[in-house]
Amino acid sequence: MIYDSKHMPGALKDQIYQYIKTDLISEKKDSDTEEQFIYKTRKKGFGPLKKNYGVCERCVAGYRPRTENQFSFLFKKLNVVIQLILSSNSLSL
Repeated sequence: MIYDSKHMPGALKDQIYQYIKTDLISEKKDSDTEEQFIYKTRKKGFGPLKKNYGVCERCVAGYRPRTENQFSFLFKKLNVVIQLILSSNSLSL
């Protein structure tokens, strides 16, 4: 969701993809296309580089509504909302 957002800085995305192509290349299967490999490993690329780049409040503010809406939709479809409410009643805070 974050990589496909218009709020993802292009320079950061380029750095992450370059990191994946060089430092994570050993995880690429022979049957993977470059696009498949990047898609499957990009979650590992964000962590090491976000510290150097920093995540600005403007970017986070842009991501937040879209990701909240998408997670809300998915949780409702998966019936997770009711389970979370029921689980929170049994948790001691």
